Formats: sequence, structure tokens, C-alpha cells
Amino acid sequence: MQVEPAAVSCRDDGLEENDTLATATPIAAGNHANLAICANDMDFFVFSVNAGDVVQAGISFSNAEGDLDLYLLDSAGTLLAYSAGGEDGELLTHTAAAAGSLYLAVLGLDGAENGYALALTLEPAVQPCRDDLYEENDTVQTAARLAAGLYEGLAICPGDQDYFAITLNQGDTLGV
Repeated sequence: MQVEPAAVSCRDDGLEENDTLATATPIAAGNHANLAICANDMDFFVFSVNAGDVVQAGISFSNAEGDLDLYLLDSAGTLLAYSAGGEDGELLTHTAAAAGSLYLAVLGLDGAENGYALALTLEPAVQPCRDDLYEENDTVQTAARLAAGLYEGLAICPGDQDYFAITLNQGDTLGV
């Protein structure tokens, strides 16, 4: 009698079946761990962007265990960017031309199998406006009361108004 261990087959990650654009897994920006590519498999992920957003995506893995490549595609499947090196990870950067859905695809080179982690960062083209510490001072009734002095770091957002109130005594001179 001869006993030989059976080859352990690759185990898909919990996001399968995401093998096509149509079955892509929706993801948000952030880190996604414990993912896997099996032989002749491809993983697709979909996310939304606005025009001008900068997309940075990366996968980390041990190249000695199987070389993986990373691709960025539009909704028609057109290749926008890719990273196909021979290192322990891949990284790509792309500026979105229009608002819509973009797809990340991870593929094992020549049928390679490997586990990986995916990181997605989206930098908005227009940074959101952040009000200063005196909000909510949007009306005369809610004006922020100020004492004499220098005030730095004030901000006003589009469509917003800021009101400030000061107390003057007879004979005071006001300089703004």
C-alpha cells in the first residue's frame, strides 16, 4: 500500500464568483485582505469615481508563491492602467476622465495561484470644503461673537455666509 498526499486545490476567497465585469464585487476605498486567485481565475472589483478623482490601487503578495498582475478598466472593458511587474506587489495610479464605474482586475500570470491583499485609495478632484470652528454662524441671529484680536484659519464654503458680531464702545475704532 502506498499513500500519497493529494494536492491541495486552491480555495477561492469569499468574494467569488467575481470572475467577469458583470459579476464584479463592489468595493469601497480601503484595505481588503484575505483574497485569493486560483489557476486561470480572475477577480473583478467595481467602484465609483467622479471626473478628476485620482485612483491609486495596489495588491500585496509574495511573488515567489505566484506572480499576480493588476489592471484598471472602464465599464466597456477598455484598459486604462496596469501594473505587471515581477515584485512582491503591484501598484497603479490613474486620474478618472469622467464620472462612472471603474473596475480593478487581478490575474495570476500564466495561471499562477496566490493569496493577496487589495488597497484602494480615491483622492477627490475637488476637496470638500470644511467650515471653520465658528459655524453655525450663517445668519445675523447666529453671528459668532468675537473679541478684539487676530483671527486666522477662517473658512467660508460655497453657498455659505458667515456673520460675526463685535461689541464697540463709544470712541472705539474698528479696523478689519
